Amino acid sequence: MVARANLIFGLHVHVGVEDREMQIAIMNQARYFLPHILALSVNSPFWLGRDTGWMSYRCKVFDKFPRTNIPDFFTGWTEYQSSSSCLVKTNCIIDGGQIWWDVRPHHVYGTLEYRICDIPLRAEETVTIAALFQAITAKLWLAAREEPRPSDPTAAR
Repeated sequence: MVARANLIFGLHVHVGVEDREMQIAIMNQARYFLPHILALSVNSPFWLGRDTGWMSYRCKVFDKFPRTNIPDFFTGWTEYQSSSSCLVKTNCIIDGGQIWWDVRPHHVYGTLEYRICDIPLRAEETVTIAALFQAITAKLWLAAREEPRPSDPTAAR
């Protein structure tokens, strides 16, 4: 019963960004784009044969888990690593792979992993969404190289 309640299918797209500080800078800025890309991928309005009224019921199922949704702003890799290490030390998670944010630095690979999308119904849609994440990452990477690291736009000034 528990496994059936968690029967969801999401798309994970890994985009290579080897520098950990750059991963955090891009993740901070990529948060803005996540709802927009989710809107392009939604295709799970039904649950157990019923129309839920949600375009992505997968998101609602996943909401019940800790360490999900759009991540908070991090000032850099050190702060992110400290947060992750605290979760491991307190036995909340085994490792960084159990942080299930909609975008995250992968704990093993040198990638930024986007996890917000429903799994598309067609291969062409999957390729398109992966290309959008690559383009967003490339644009933010170029912007971060040319400008000082941006501050949290949601922070109180």
